[in-house]
Amino acid sequence: MVSRGGWIRLPEELLRSAGVRERAEASLEEGRIVVAAVPTAPALEPSPAAATTAARVDREGILELRGVSKRHGSRIVLDSLHADLHRGALTAVTGPSGSGKTTLLDLIVGLERPDSGSIRLLGREITSLSRDQWAAVRRERIGYVPQQPALVPFLSARENVVLALRLRQQCDGALEALAAVGLAERAEQRVERLSGGERLRVAVARALAGRPDILVADEPTSRLDESNAHLVADLLTRLAREWGAAVVVASHDPIVVERADDEIPLG
Repeated sequence: MVSRGGWIRLPEELLRSAGVRERAEASLEEGRIVVAAVPTAPALEPSPAAATTAARVDREGILELRGVSKRHGSRIVLDSLHADLHRGALTAVTGPSGSGKTTLLDLIVGLERPDSGSIRLLGREITSLSRDQWAAVRRERIGYVPQQPALVPFLSARENVVLALRLRQQCDGALEALAAVGLAERAEQRVERLSGGERLRVAVARALAGRPDILVADEPTSRLDESNAHLVADLLTRLAREWGAAVVVASHDPIVVERADDEIPLG
């Protein structure tokens, strides 16, 4: 159907049968609208570190957690946890609701502190950093996609990414990041007019634009239909491979877990 603004909306089953995944083009031929799949937008060019990683058998470790424990009141959420995140790998944090998945992500990005144990980022002990020091680490090293990304609805996709870059005191990379998530042609569209899957990809682009060493996403497919869940899972896997970041995702979604290189089971 054609909606206001000239958008053509087609059933997902029809798009899948036509081989359309992220992008398509439409043309008018003899009174018919012909929709065909087009190649996805190019990803970010791999960094030298990513190219080096791809050639290695052993992946480079980025983050180490050793004996990490965390309580919420009297409840033990994490108990002496050991885990590693590696460059170029997708790591799934799995477990039932209440098992500590979001808490672990909050520890990784520095929004919470462990009660005991050690966290090392690129060989640097970061457990006891001050709040300002942690803010600097997040700005320089970590991209975060929370469950509710809180995009600015009246700004365009590009403006949302630019805003995040300015908070990081950076200027360039918005269009490149949007191209990496397949939204180059939607860069000037207001976020409120994007689909749920597209909004999530804007949030990923916003986190990615600062070129972090670690990209963290909390339940990124929980609000998506199956088709968009596959797109996002494939996207996160591709970003880990091609860009060389350590991507860590809290999820109980089999679509994500089956693509993971490593798993941190909780609960």
